[in-house]
Amino acid sequence: MLLTTKLFIPRKGRQLIARPHLVEKLDRGLHSRVTLIAAPAGFGKSSLVSAWIEQRQTPPNTTAATWPTRPDTLPASATNPHFCWLSLDENDNDPVRFFSYLVAALQTGDPMLGVAALSLLQGAQMPPLDALLTLLLNDVNGSDRAIVLVLDDYHLITTQSIHAAMTFLVENLPPLLHLVLTSRSDPPLPLARWRVRRDLTEIRARDLRFTQAEVAAFLHYELGVELAPDDLAALEARTEGWIAGLQLAALSLGKGREVHSFIQTFSGSHAYIVDYLVEEVLRQQPTEMLNILLQTAILERFSASLCDALTGQQNGRAVLSYLEQGNLFLVALDDQREWVRYHHLFRDLLYHRLREQFGAAAIKTLHQRAAGWYAQHRLFDEAIHHHLTADDIEQAVELIEAVGFELIGQGYLFRLGGWLEKLPLDLIQVRPRLVLWRAWVLNLRGEPIALEEWLQAADLNLQTVPAPLAQDMQAQITTLLAYKTRRQGNLTLAIAQLQQALANCAADNLLTRTAVNLNLGFNYWLTGQLPQAEQALLAIQSDATHIGATHMLLLAQATRANVAVAQGKLHRAEQLCEEAIQAGLTHNHGRPFPSAGYAYAVLGGIYYERNLLAQAEEMLEQALTLGELMADGTVIRRAIFRLALLKQMKGEDDAATMLWQRAATVQDTVEESQVLLQQVRAWLVQAATTADQQTLSQASRWADTCKDRKVVTHSGAALCTQSLVAWVELQQGQPAAALTRLAPLLEAATAANQFQHRLEAMALQVLANAALGELTLARSHFGRLLTLAAPAGYVRTLVDYGEPMRLFMTAFRAHSGHTPTWSTADGGADYLTTLLTAFAPAASLTDDTTILPAATMSAATAPPQEIVTQPPAGVVQAPPVSQPLIEPLSARELEILCLVADGLSNSEIANQLIVTVGTVKKHLNNIYGKLGVSSRTQAIARSRELALL
Repeated sequence: MLLTTKLFIPRKGRQLIARPHLVEKLDRGLHSRVTLIAAPAGFGKSSLVSAWIEQRQTPPNTTAATWPTRPDTLPASATNPHFCWLSLDENDNDPVRFFSYLVAALQTGDPMLGVAALSLLQGAQMPPLDALLTLLLNDVNGSDRAIVLVLDDYHLITTQSIHAAMTFLVENLPPLLHLVLTSRSDPPLPLARWRVRRDLTEIRARDLRFTQAEVAAFLHYELGVELAPDDLAALEARTEGWIAGLQLAALSLGKGREVHSFIQTFSGSHAYIVDYLVEEVLRQQPTEMLNILLQTAILERFSASLCDALTGQQNGRAVLSYLEQGNLFLVALDDQREWVRYHHLFRDLLYHRLREQFGAAAIKTLHQRAAGWYAQHRLFDEAIHHHLTADDIEQAVELIEAVGFELIGQGYLFRLGGWLEKLPLDLIQVRPRLVLWRAWVLNLRGEPIALEEWLQAADLNLQTVPAPLAQDMQAQITTLLAYKTRRQGNLTLAIAQLQQALANCAADNLLTRTAVNLNLGFNYWLTGQLPQAEQALLAIQSDATHIGATHMLLLAQATRANVAVAQGKLHRAEQLCEEAIQAGLTHNHGRPFPSAGYAYAVLGGIYYERNLLAQAEEMLEQALTLGELMADGTVIRRAIFRLALLKQMKGEDDAATMLWQRAATVQDTVEESQVLLQQVRAWLVQAATTADQQTLSQASRWADTCKDRKVVTHSGAALCTQSLVAWVELQQGQPAAALTRLAPLLEAATAANQFQHRLEAMALQVLANAALGELTLARSHFGRLLTLAAPAGYVRTLVDYGEPMRLFMTAFRAHSGHTPTWSTADGGADYLTTLLTAFAPAASLTDDTTILPAATMSAATAPPQEIVTQPPAGVVQAPPVSQPLIEPLSARELEILCLVADGLSNSEIANQLIVTVGTVKKHLNNIYGKLGVSSRTQAIARSRELALL
């Protein structure tokens, strides 16, 4: 839970005077990316910005200035920006906390901004900051209102990774976002570079100093007195226009002091003047009020209720009223003045006095009271901070133990890990729950060596807890051990461990039960035990929903889709993926939920299988983006396996190579051989479609290392390996050897209901029979193959075998008398025509998914009149228009253009096509470029001129 008072814009006090030249400079600064207001304490940095904001937020019919934006053309909303404020403190040096608050600040204007980025910050590990900010900046770029983000007291940030991330943010800042930093010193950011580029506007101490005229105006409004010119000059000279010094002087002068003699009594450095004048101010306070001032100095900000908790009295509201009326350096943080803070300089001096007069024991008690108040209001970060500041480690530990499991269930692993890192390791090691919490964090961060050590420690600690708790903790330890076992490739043992964990798990421990069933389902799928996988994954639904474990729920749904794919239920798998993606969009306010990356990857594979190649590429690109954001190796690899193949088919060999290299370096939860298996498949597809001997040689060298293996399990990896070896043998001209290998493979795949592998084996069997001249047997096998594959609409499983399969299909069609016997579940064209239509040269893949047969089809095997150009069933075909453009629009672009003409917004188009708003924008930019226009209205008008709509 975030402390919303950090997001309040401080309200200007009655002592503030107008400074139009500085307000004008702030307005001009909006031409640049960043405004830096850097000056020592007490120069009115925050007050200036809050006054500027208040002036700019005046109604439109007043004299508020217009936004002098960087680009020449921006929407009218840019003249009425939303101002976001974040008051920083030392606790914000944690990157997760810093960016969580930064996103929360942006969301005060638009709750949709940064939702996806914020969900990443709740994960097990910190995502790459540049990827996180890219996601956030894309959201901001899609906004239709200008934003000014103020980061107050940036000098308190000392974490280098945050500075690096802020540099990335500034250098990629969207036109409608402007950043304002207030700081006591220059932050370690590339200010010189920004200055040269005119990306930086600076306001320094020399700009903030009061002039003699402003000193006179200040004293007139504060005291209602006019100073003699000599006294005015002396006061301005002694304070050097320093606002805090003037305010302190005004407080002293307001008590009836003789002006001339008082001004002559102080001089020297700022520090000396402050000590002198604060002493003057504090001496005038009643003892009770002085004690309250000192006690509340431990707080960054406070309310009446929090004040009561610290002082033990019930007069908090009266105290706030007194402080405000006395103008004692109080800054209101909201319009209702429920929350306030002291001027930083004043608070520093109060705290110094507090340490001198009250002592360490009393200060510790104050921090304990503050911690209790924050914990009661579920502001756990602040509560733990105050416990640790008071060196009250035991209380911090008890609080972490109390809420740790709740945070794990909600996915706040990085936050929990940050708390644990603040505790001494020797203390964690003797607290069973803390050991277990740390093990969960290490597991989900992917640190197996450290996890091993902590699991041993957790095992030892079980002897120190009551038996029921020990049994439940043992279930969690066993679950974590099963993660490690799966990473080591021993899936059988991992399944046994998970079954034992489920038996030990307490009935109300829904988090552990969900984690166990998710891993059981995944392991069952990997080992080909599909009914058991489905049962385990279905058990997750109610438990995960009850504890709000959206991450696990979406992973379970995507894994169920994998099970359906393995069983040949492509339509059901597609439905499951779409449900998971839609649930993520709903949960994430219309933006892709990072944990839905796996569903995007599976859906991309389904689209690939159906030959919907443009849609497949979109889904896989989205999956790869989300996988990278989540640092999820399983999603990254699953996306790459088909995406690299698509790039290869389009002739983008360098892009494909880079993807394979990426797949080989990423950590995954399944065996490493999967990367090589999928790359061998890609080599064989290329060899089959282009007769590329180099890729065939690469596949052959791999096959030589696998030929002696037998099918000993029903796992997908084992079946895939033997299928690929048989394919190599077939391309090497060894059909008899391939048939020998395929017999047990077919038997195993059929027994395990591994439908996909069964189809692949049957297709290879057909080609092997045909190569041996056994045409009657080949046609018989092929007929059964079509009967099995047609209802689900399989295409690429057959088409990827290339020219040999195309020639056989053409001959088969001629022999069967061209009777459309087989149809897909969607109806439409007969299935064999759909398959023949899908063969195409690679170049055509860049335009759309509707692919015509190769123009080089042999007349001997397929007479011209038999070439059918009807698209595959289920494919959304673009209007058959003639395009008088140098670069025609693709079918996907035409589809989006039609939706734009129907009045749909980018978000509505994205939801309808199950893509991201960013993908829609990319297509729109392509459309604008091809049509030579710059807006939706122009695009629609131009398209109608060209008869494209």
